[in-house]
Amino acid sequence: MVGYFLFVAGSCGEEPEIGGCTDLSACNYNIEANVNNGTCIFSQENFDCNGNCIAQTDDGCKCTVLYDECGFCSGDNSSCTDCAGIPNGNSDVDMCGICDLVVENDCVQDCQGNWGGDAINDVCDICDGGVQDVSNCIECPNSDPVDCIGVCGGQAIEDECGVCDGNNSTCKDCANIPNGDSVVNNCAECVSAGDLTCVQGCDGNWVNDGSEILIDDCEICNGDNSPNTGVCDCNGIPNGLSFFDECGNCISNEISWKMQVKASILPFNNSELDVVYDEENYLGGAPNATDGFDGIIIDKIDALIHPPGNWINFFFYHDDWSNATAASCEDFCTKFKEDIRGNSHSEYMDGNTKIWKGFLEYSIYGMATLTLSSTSNIIDADISISIGTDNFLPISINESIDIPIYPNEPPKEIHIQISNLCY
Repeated sequence: MVGYFLFVAGSCGEEPEIGGCTDLSACNYNIEANVNNGTCIFSQENFDCNGNCIAQTDDGCKCTVLYDECGFCSGDNSSCTDCAGIPNGNSDVDMCGICDLVVENDCVQDCQGNWGGDAINDVCDICDGGVQDVSNCIECPNSDPVDCIGVCGGQAIEDECGVCDGNNSTCKDCANIPNGDSVVNNCAECVSAGDLTCVQGCDGNWVNDGSEILIDDCEICNGDNSPNTGVCDCNGIPNGLSFFDECGNCISNEISWKMQVKASILPFNNSELDVVYDEENYLGGAPNATDGFDGIIIDKIDALIHPPGNWINFFFYHDDWSNATAASCEDFCTKFKEDIRGNSHSEYMDGNTKIWKGFLEYSIYGMATLTLSSTSNIIDADISISIGTDNFLPISINESIDIPIYPNEPPKEIHIQISNLCY
């Protein structure tokens, strides 16, 4: 018995994949392809795959010729373009040569037949006659006068409002006076022009009996001039400068204050020597002072004269006061016994502070003592002091702080910080 077998290339039982265009309407349709690989090419509308026109209209328009917007084959849109150049547009040229869409502004003929002209018929119906009074249009028998409505011998006249045969009603004011000047004011009253009896209060309401709500001297609507309200200071003075200090006292801005800085030193290991003092040092504030140098009457210059033997000297240091000159200074002064600043209370209150920079110099070694004491107008204040560092320590008025003075040390730099003054 003879046997046969069929050999097929590829995997047993599977049809091989052939890529190509599988769309029957494409120009490159591949009959053998069984997988569309996206390579299909299509002809333009109304053209075959060779670029030949396959469509033609009854009027002979072919694929290569377009209809214009007027619907004509091979047209240029001119057959339906309006005066504004818009195909199928609605603009039109009026008799005055103006092209637009608005019919209402089209020019018309005047009484002489001129388009856009300005000749009109007068009251006598005469073109461009210029007559304005109808009585001049009528010739009455017996020379009877013509009234305002054109009746020979008629009685119609213009009223006070200029209306023929009128009753003066068209020009009456609120007082029923023709051509009068009375007006209705904001209080709903009829008053003569210029009548100012109706006034508006600061609450926006209008009244005419003097009961309007007013702004007081402190610029508060319906206020009672209470102190410390609006623009009034705590003394009730508009735009005044008085203020409440940290203790609740109403203080005049003209107040001055001073604090004395007393320096003393007790020499080491020599109890027989008296304590050496330097007491003529003051810091403070004054309304006529500034934070700069105000002359030797306010900011006093250190005399720099030391007695022989043991001495201690405290002074306020200002190398920025270049205008501080005096006969006792060989050059510009930098050392001051009194440093009085401008007295703006806001600079010392509500957490604000000012700092005075001082130095302590000496001729001996020992225990130096600084004492702060109020000399005028200070009840209380937040005071702190630092010795050569930024670490401020609180100190009270009339309280002292001891500072050891050792050999070969430079002068001690002292910073005194003041805030929350009570006067």
